[in-house]
Amino acid sequence: LPVKRFIAATNVNDTVPRFLHDGQWSPKATQATLSNAMDVSQPNNWPRVEELFRRKIWQLKELGYAAVDDETTQQTMRELKELGYTSEPHAAVAYRALRDQLNP
Repeated sequence: LPVKRFIAATNVNDTVPRFLHDGQWSPKATQATLSNAMDVSQPNNWPRVEELFRRKIWQLKELGYAAVDDETTQQTMRELKELGYTSEPHAAVAYRALRDQLNP
């Protein structure tokens, strides 16, 4: 399938979105969140993402990014529930990031 965009969606452990915004790699202490599988402030898979972008036609500056806090995660889960979809926190973070990128 064709890929139209990549979005780095995280919770408040936002090392990657901050890096994409200002070019500074500055991990902070990890915070516990509802989307606990994303509770990583220094992602060890980031070099793989950079390598993927080096090998393809995409550039890191084209990568969308978003950091979603717990309050917004819960709000998004409620919104999805009203639409008939029961979401867990990780999917809510991803959905919110996508929605915000599509409708800035």
